This record gives sequence, structure tokens and C-alpha cells, in this order.
Amino acid sequence: MFRTKWKVSVAAAVAVMLVLTGCSAESTPEPVVGGTLTIGDVAGPGSFDPVDAAGATTYPYYQAVYDSLLRAAPDGTIVPMLATTWTYNDDETVLTLELRDDVEFADGARFDAEVAKANLERYRDSSATDARTLAVLADVVVTGEFSLELHLSQPDPAFLVYLTTAASYQANPAEFDNPDLATVPAGTGPYILDQERTVVGSEYVYTMNPDYWDPSLIHYEEIVIKVLQDTTARVNALQSGQVDVASASAADRAVLEAAGLTTNRNAVNWFGLNFFDRDGVLNPALADIRVRQAIIHAIDTSAILQSLAVGDGTLTGQIFPTRSEAYDAQLDSAYPFDPEESRRLLAEAGYADGLSIDMASTSGLIDPSYFTTLQQLLGDVGITVTFTEFPVADYVGNLLNGNYPMALFLFGQATDWEIINQYITPNARWNVFQVEDPTVAALVNDVQFGGPDVRSAALDELNQYVIDNAWFGPWYRPDLLYFTNSTTSVEMQSGRAVPYIYNYSPIQ
Repeated sequence: MFRTKWKVSVAAAVAVMLVLTGCSAESTPEPVVGGTLTIGDVAGPGSFDPVDAAGATTYPYYQAVYDSLLRAAPDGTIVPMLATTWTYNDDETVLTLELRDDVEFADGARFDAEVAKANLERYRDSSATDARTLAVLADVVVTGEFSLELHLSQPDPAFLVYLTTAASYQANPAEFDNPDLATVPAGTGPYILDQERTVVGSEYVYTMNPDYWDPSLIHYEEIVIKVLQDTTARVNALQSGQVDVASASAADRAVLEAAGLTTNRNAVNWFGLNFFDRDGVLNPALADIRVRQAIIHAIDTSAILQSLAVGDGTLTGQIFPTRSEAYDAQLDSAYPFDPEESRRLLAEAGYADGLSIDMASTSGLIDPSYFTTLQQLLGDVGITVTFTEFPVADYVGNLLNGNYPMALFLFGQATDWEIINQYITPNARWNVFQVEDPTVAALVNDVQFGGPDVRSAALDELNQYVIDNAWFGPWYRPDLLYFTNSTTSVEMQSGRAVPYIYNYSPIQ
């Protein structure tokens, strides 16, 4: 099983360090730099202050002007950026970072350990959307001009990943209290925001930073990001050549491919069922594992993927993605479509005459055909589903408030530790009824405190356990579709909705 996607790549780190020290077995070719790249994006940044960086589709806006301490390569491997090396102590509560010594801000101020400390503490103590990612950061100790220790209150297996995101964007501390930071970024990034040509909320223009410390990350002289919230607007812009790259829906794929655009795919979510009420609080039947297994067996996920999702996705039976340490390809077929087995399990559980389940629906987020198909397939095995329709604004709230025993929805797939804390632990957002399980608790403890070897085995067991016990009923991982023209190449970013700014390059 491939198990390195979320692990630090030693080879990659060594390779980068060789370049930094001028020691290389072969000469490194000069990076290819194109003219202008124009990106169509669905939303603009609310502010260029790093504490306001929201992630999602806005990563490129910030990555153009800010560097993070670490960087995630397209496959998710963690590689050096402003930090050149990083080392944990044995219990993973002290992370030692060595920083670059050749980076400056626009005003000539040097980036150093004190700057890194100031930025980390500012983000942790802010009201930032993802400030929680640094919640375990108890102290930042500067041990040298370009070295520091991050002391954690407890191990966080996703902490290195967080240091590749907004949590570690490095801004000039001299600008922290300057209200202009919202519109005038103060970072050390590969590009400089062109204030005169930028129209806030509409179009953002960046020019390459001629003094950038890593020219290999600059692939264009200029990058323009146009805000095109409407899918139709992005499709028209792709067809007319107004933008080089943009996302669009599966319904638009045929017309865009006919126009010469290339389809790039990325799976960052799973779509299917989440059985909230595993203790049977609202619906006692769902406390029986056989009922949950029967529901999963009753769903023809292959037909749904091909007919309703027009084939743009990959079947799955697990909530952990392929890049995860927990992923096991064999588990994707743990519950094949089998109505007879479904009926047998229901009868064995005492529901030979059927049962009823109440669920919520929302046509504003999910095509109604998915709900009607689910209703029909479960009805075929004797399960009557009654849907209550909600507007988009009320759908998620009704699920999270525990008003329904199970849900059909699109769920995210982040790092292993984030998945565990979003869906599995008693306090997880999507463990709506705070279901506890001693086996799960022990495995989660091993993931957090057991170290790399114990963690890997515990993740395997945890994934197997929640599948065996039918905590979830995933259908498939839908493809996010990203289109590029004939002069642009892109590498999709593992686990992210859009490519990172470094992932684009011109086709020669």
C-alpha cells in the first residue's frame, strides 16, 4: 500500500538542501518563465492580512505574496520553504525549525526567528477562521537568529500540514497594526500585487518579484486572477480565451473539451451517507449495525455515479482518501450492491416488515434526483424514507443540531487527523450525537500519542473498524474539474479545491 503522501519526504528535503548549499550532482535547469497567466476564480480575498486568509479557493491570492514556513508539494508531501529543516522530539511536543537566512521584506527588514514567532503567535491568538489549527501551540521559543522551537501542549499529527497553510504565512511585523495591510500585502512571496491595476473584488494583478529567493517557484512574469463567481461566466471566459484556467461543472465538460480545453481532475471530498444516530436516539433501528449495513448494501453506487454524476468520480467505501495512511483499496468494495443481502440483514435485525426513516433534503445544494434515487432504492428493500426539504441556509444546521438520524451530503477529506476530529471523535462536528466507542477511543489515542509506527497501524485499524461497524456509507469521491487551455499545464493540489500558485507552468 502506498503510504507516503502525507509524510515528510526526506529525499525531497535533502534535494532542496543540496540546492541551497550549492551541492548538486547535476546542474539545475533554469526555470521556464512564461508571460501572463490568467486564472478564473470563484471568489476573491476578503483581506490580504494573513489572519483573514480563509483557504478554500483563495489560496493563490495569498501564496503569490506570502511565504509559509513549510510548503506542500502537489502530491501533499511536505517540503522546505522558509524553514529549511524541521525535527520533532520523541513525543512530538517540541518542533525545532531552522530558517532561511537570506529573505527580506520590501522595506529591507530581514525575515528571522523573531518574525516567525510574531506571526505564529498573532495567528494563534486571532479570530482567524483556522486559528484552531494552532490551538496546541503553547509557546514559541527563539533559540537563535534563524532557529526556534515550537512547544505543543499535546501532539498534533496534522501540525506540519498546518505550517504549509495560512497559519504560517509570514508578514512584516512592522505592518501588523497598519490598516492598509488589508489591501497592501506585506510578505516575501514570489509576486508583488500591482495596486494600480488591481480592482478589489474583481481582478487582481501580480508581477513577479525580481528579488525572490527561489526563482524556481516563479513560472510567469505576471499573474492575473479574475473573480468569476458564476459557473456560466467561467465557462464563457474559458471558451473566449479571457482566462487560461478555471473550474467548471461536469455538465460543462463536453462543451469545454470540444473547445480544446483540457480536463484536470481532483478528488477532495466524499459523497454519501453519514449515520449520525448510531446509538438509536431518534431512530432505534439505526443502533443495530445490521440495519446500517443493510442500507449500504441497498445502494447501487455504481449506477448513481454513472447516471447522476455522469461518471465524474471514483467509487469508494471509506472516508479516508487515497493519499491517506489509513486508505486500503480493498475496503472500497466492502459493501457491494446486494438488495437480497440487505433484506436478509433487515429480517435478521427484526425488520422483515420494513422500517421508516426521516431525512432532510435540499435541492439548492444537491440535485433532487439523488434524494429520489435514495428513496427508491431503500424502498425496494422495505425502508420507507420521508424527506423534509430545507433551503440551503437551513440544511446543514438541521443536520448538526441532531434533528435527523442520518444524512446524504458532501463531506470533506483533509488530513487523517482532521478527518478523525471532524467525523469520528465524540466531539467531532459530524459526530452529531457524540457517539462514543472504547475501541475507537483507544485507536485515536494511539494515532495522537503513539508515534509514527504505532500511528500507521492504528490508522489502519481505525479505518477498518468504522467500516466494519458501518459508521458511514460513502458512495463515491466526486471529481472537481479544472480546465486548462493549450498553453498551460497544471498539477492539481492534493486535498485542495484549487491548484496552488506554484503548480502552473507554460507549455513550450
